[in-house]
Amino acid sequence: MEESRLKVQKTAKVLYTISKIIRIILIISSVAVTALCITSMFVDNAELIEQTKEMVSFDWSIKIVEDGELNNIFSERVLIVLGTIVYIISRAVLFVYLTILGNIFADISKGGQPFTNKNSKTIFVLSLTMLVFAFVNPLLAITLLLIGLFLSHLFSYGAYLNKKAEETNHIQESMIVSFAEVVENKSEQTGKHVKRVAEYSKVLAKAMGYSDEDAEKIKLASMMHDIGKLLVPTDILEKPARLTEEEFMEIKKHPGYGVKLLSDVDGDVLILAKRIAHEHHERFDGRGYPDGLGATNISMEGRIVAVADVYDALTSKRSYKDAWEPKQAYEEIVKGSGSQFDEDVVKAFCKNYEEIENIRCTFKD
Repeated sequence: MEESRLKVQKTAKVLYTISKIIRIILIISSVAVTALCITSMFVDNAELIEQTKEMVSFDWSIKIVEDGELNNIFSERVLIVLGTIVYIISRAVLFVYLTILGNIFADISKGGQPFTNKNSKTIFVLSLTMLVFAFVNPLLAITLLLIGLFLSHLFSYGAYLNKKAEETNHIQESMIVSFAEVVENKSEQTGKHVKRVAEYSKVLAKAMGYSDEDAEKIKLASMMHDIGKLLVPTDILEKPARLTEEEFMEIKKHPGYGVKLLSDVDGDVLILAKRIAHEHHERFDGRGYPDGLGATNISMEGRIVAVADVYDALTSKRSYKDAWEPKQAYEEIVKGSGSQFDEDVVKAFCKNYEEIENIRCTFKD
């Protein structure tokens, strides 16, 4: 997910650079040709005049005038003036066209959303202005028009797909929130645990370099990290004492239960939720459960939620234990760096600890 986004951003950055180079060349060449045109108007040099007429790409129009009666009315210098005006206008239109496209590419390279109806309409209008090149180069005008219309259609279709994706994401979000509430309500002891873990996960995801959009997806997906507890007997979840070894073994099955409950889901967020539900109790050193995964065999999302989940569990009161002091829980997370937790995630946790603590205080049980 993140890798694909980075590839798109890199491609957009390259296209933006290319458009910028073309604009610079366009400015330099336009200034040079305009200077040549002005010079030819005041210097009586037949060779220079012919060269100028070729440079402004106005030959086909000039020939029409030269072959007809209008040749007696318009001097060569007047024709050069007309050609220069059309040349400057056409280059100005092309410059604006490239600038707007460049801005769109720049927005994409920074993680923006380019496929909007507004961009589609803008490109459509710009493509029509390319007809001004019909006075200079008909073939170029048609080519630019077709390219513009294609891009306009592409952006319009992209906007349509984004709308459908948003509708799908909204459905997924509603389902996730509903399931999270069911999990919370099954055991009153968990309180706002799901909400806090979700907010912590979003903070850590952003600190780890995820975009705002992807961090929001991780936040939503993390709300289902304990969905497997729906299949764990309530008397075990609410037992007001330490669990027996058999009861703890039953609790340890909830990641696998979560995978089963989400086995047939579709959609980015729900698939991510299944991964997190499966991996949030794995350890970086491979001594976690249910599969003993370790290091990079655990997804980054799983590693992020592992830290968020443990910190909240430590600072929350349970029937079998009191809540730890935040400082004590903080030290426990740091202590687990490189063994229980990913060192980079722990660093992100430490760097953003003040924000995490604000969240904990905001969503107190």
